[in-house]
Amino acid sequence: MDIIDGIYIKVDDNALYTKITGKGFPAIVIEPSWGTLSAEWTELQYKLSNLTTVISYDRAGYGESKKSKHPRTVEQINHELKALLLNTGVPYPYIFIGNNAGCIYIDSFIRNFPEMAYAAVFLDPYTKDLDTFTNVNAPVYQEYFSINKRMQNLKLYLDMSDFQFINVMNSIMKNLYNDMPEEIAYQLRIYQANKQFFQTISDEYYTFLENRSYFDNLPPFPDIPLIIINRDKELMINLSKSLKLPQEEAELIENLWQKRTSSLANITIKSRVINTENTDSNLHLSAKDTIIDNVYDILQRNTNIIELG
Repeated sequence: MDIIDGIYIKVDDNALYTKITGKGFPAIVIEPSWGTLSAEWTELQYKLSNLTTVISYDRAGYGESKKSKHPRTVEQINHELKALLLNTGVPYPYIFIGNNAGCIYIDSFIRNFPEMAYAAVFLDPYTKDLDTFTNVNAPVYQEYFSINKRMQNLKLYLDMSDFQFINVMNSIMKNLYNDMPEEIAYQLRIYQANKQFFQTISDEYYTFLENRSYFDNLPPFPDIPLIIINRDKELMINLSKSLKLPQEEAELIENLWQKRTSSLANITIKSRVINTENTDSNLHLSAKDTIIDNVYDILQRNTNIIELG
């Protein structure tokens, strides 16, 4: 693949691993979710690079990016992203693409720096009111599947001795990412078999919960195109049932999830909701063609901007 190697962009007292590919304007900026590395986006980034410039990066504490000395607040992560983008020399405004929790960061970033945003694409977005799901009357879900429970499980890994941790990770990682090209799968296994990776996920999640009041005073979302791409509702219900979640709980949670993600369409009059088929929550892996088609549509709305590239 004709993709340049990653580089390190200085941000305050740190350096964040960044990959810039393609050519064109406006550039695309990718914001991964909690626990997601930029390497997962390699194939999609390569394809999007046929349309315009694409920037992906690992937030501090992920992959090749060193852990930050600063708390992992949304405000701090927004500051780091802005500094990174300005230091790339790639001109704004940008098309922002985020997946899951990455959409929380993008939403905040665009509200704070509207002049830097041309459009946004939210993939199966998390919303700031994740506690909606914490309060749902679904006992099996709360006990085994909720995001709170998953984050509690991360702490179990962090409390293990290094020897225990390595053995558990070797077992878990052995059969992960077998459907990806081996060079990408190898990177993901190495980076995710690292306590720093799990610590960063935990830090981001719990810091987000502790600072949710930050969102109450943000400016309104600007009048820019916003595309919300939802996962396949029926597939997710069936997947949950296969994991032994009762059908009534699976339907309750998925219906609420789709309602919350689609509600983000209300933040701008230029929004559009797209429901996909045969996709899970990792839309950057399961809905590549849909993402590419919609980015192409955004670019086509203003051919003069495309020609600047």
